[in-house]
Amino acid sequence: MRLSLLLLSVGALSLSAFAEVSFEEKQSRVELIERIQSNVPAVSLEAYQRDLNYERQNLSLEERAQNEVNLLAEKIKTQVALTFQAELEKNDDPEAAAATVRAAIERDLALASPEMREELQTLAFEALESAQRGGLSEDVRLQNIERSMLSRVTERSAYLNHEAPDANIGNNAPGGIQLPRSNNDRDSERREYNSKQELINSLVSDRDNTRWIGTSNMSINTGVTRSAETNISYQLKFSFLGVALEGGPSINFKREYATNAQIIAEGLNPILLNDGNFDFWKRDNRNRIVVSGGKNQKRFLAFWCEASEKFETAYTGEGGFTVAGIGATVTGSNAYSNNVTLSSRRVFIPEYLEGRTVTMALLNRICMNDFLNARLSNNYTIKQSLNVMMRNVVSSLQFSHPKTKCGVDSQCMPWFRTNGAPVIGNGGYPRCVEEPREHYRACVIKGLQGTKCPIYKEGRLVSSGSFEYACDAGLRCVQTKEYGWFRSLNIFQLAEGVCRPVNPRTYRSPRR
Repeated sequence: MRLSLLLLSVGALSLSAFAEVSFEEKQSRVELIERIQSNVPAVSLEAYQRDLNYERQNLSLEERAQNEVNLLAEKIKTQVALTFQAELEKNDDPEAAAATVRAAIERDLALASPEMREELQTLAFEALESAQRGGLSEDVRLQNIERSMLSRVTERSAYLNHEAPDANIGNNAPGGIQLPRSNNDRDSERREYNSKQELINSLVSDRDNTRWIGTSNMSINTGVTRSAETNISYQLKFSFLGVALEGGPSINFKREYATNAQIIAEGLNPILLNDGNFDFWKRDNRNRIVVSGGKNQKRFLAFWCEASEKFETAYTGEGGFTVAGIGATVTGSNAYSNNVTLSSRRVFIPEYLEGRTVTMALLNRICMNDFLNARLSNNYTIKQSLNVMMRNVVSSLQFSHPKTKCGVDSQCMPWFRTNGAPVIGNGGYPRCVEEPREHYRACVIKGLQGTKCPIYKEGRLVSSGSFEYACDAGLRCVQTKEYGWFRSLNIFQLAEGVCRPVNPRTYRSPRR
């Protein structure tokens, strides 16, 4: 995943004290998260938007946490009620519907964070009992969930309110270096820098790159320097009755940083001279410096730095990772890895830095040491920004059974339009069912009234099996043709069956 430096401000840093930040600045930080959505769709924009509203209302962190708990509770109550109603419509048996939903609650909450699981289960079962009674559920005290939410709103508040240290770096404060703000002086094509800090500031500025080349060229990747850090733990969302909820397990991620320098030059003659210095001159086919108007001609010779953070986990236990939510096209895994890469601005390789000629070794040290710790205009370092992006990418993960493809029937409709409708048309209907042995949920086609269904005899299929589907709830498979050899007719025939209502007076097709 490659992200521009413009997107690096998004994150949440845990801090002990906040400096004064204007509401306009807080709003701009949330707007930055909104702009990042095309690159990292999983960033929790809604949560930050709620936090901005909390800032406007001047709510305390405890009040914000309580609001977040209330939202989670309402989401669970709503989902339990909708799932119960859907099951009730399938078989018109309240006890059977409640038993199905109760089993689904127990299955999905097995993936919740252990310290939150008991409270979530109490809340969900109370909501189910209320759905059976047709009334409202009572409030349930959720102390452990409140503590977890307090930690999260504190992190997000830190992002909105924190004014990073060294805020004067890059401004007009005494001793600070003025970062370039416009592109009028073509500073990306500077040939000399007075200090290494000037060069670093140019690399991480938001100004335009140097021009690109329009002829033959060669490039060098200087190799990669890697450094590993200790594991970091993140709490994931988990799948509950087809929706993503806060409060999944805490998973350890191993992360590794890598840095390198990329160099590109005009022409195909070597970039480096015998003494290790760069060859800044254009050369002809005889390796002679090109002269025009009595002046030696410079070649295009530019570089940029790259820094990346790889993070991965291999989880062992019940459940697994899904990335795009609980949908019919989602695949799961018990391992997850990703990579975030940041590329600096592209600038000319300087001929002189601090009065000394620039060598390949010097560029290596700049990219592999200084760039990773360079501070951006938002006062985060490249390393901190990589961590922020890692956190936001991880926020896309949900936890569920690796083979789970759905949570409720409605999530199977897109799958049915592609895989079922062209074959069976309106004679079938998509359902999300649980596999009886491994207990994952997947989409299947159920036959409606008049659809052919499979016939078994002593555990063996005796119908054709072609275009036959198990009957939907409220229907049963009625055999219409016998299986076997019929001497009087001198023919052998396969059995046939058709889906018919168990009770024609009460049966309702789901397509009505």
